Amino acid sequence: MRLNTTSKGRDCVVPEVNRNKNIGEFGANMNANVFKTFLEGMAWAEQGADAFGDLHSLMEPEFENHMRTLVLKAELWTGGLLDAKFEPGKVYLVPYLMEEYEALVKPLKLWPFPRGHYRHLTRIPVPGGAQVLLADRRACPLLPKHLRVLPDPQLQPTVAERAVDCSITCRSVEKQCSESNFWFINSCEILKQHFPSAAAAAMAMASHLWGWHSSPPHKLPAG
Repeated sequence: MRLNTTSKGRDCVVPEVNRNKNIGEFGANMNANVFKTFLEGMAWAEQGADAFGDLHSLMEPEFENHMRTLVLKAELWTGGLLDAKFEPGKVYLVPYLMEEYEALVKPLKLWPFPRGHYRHLTRIPVPGGAQVLLADRRACPLLPKHLRVLPDPQLQPTVAERAVDCSITCRSVEKQCSESNFWFINSCEILKQHFPSAAAAAMAMASHLWGWHSSPPHKLPAG
């Protein structure tokens, strides 16, 4: 569900009950330290639920209206989350940029990549009864306009030859390479428009990865 090509417009609703429980400390992408930091403390339901009650509020547009209302009434939080003092019962809105996310949520011991979000808005209950809304400024349409970060209207994805500097490629078409705009084109849909022969796409987060990673000799997006 991390990829748009997998989620196909579907989203998470009220992600407060874990959909699974990881029990292994070691695996292809798991080690003991990561397991103890993020997964060991997850609760496991010992008893099933006979009924979930009226679930009408989880249907669209009811659920989206509820989330929009939460955003509108939330208090904007511009400080860090380390030792944050949240008032019980209040809702706090924390806008972020993706490159800031891992450091931002570290005090909350959240997975370093957003999970369980609805339209890129993650609702986190914190001790004391407060709620923290983490909202991606580039991707969350529920944020008010003054908090959004939008792509440059002149953004033009440009394919570069392998091993050719993206700045050189952009200058060759009389454009300027913009690092911040890579976040708007680093999606499977956009990349596959420029690499239609690729068999698959995958999300990867690393300082040296800006777009397409592939073992065959593909060209690369410049920006």
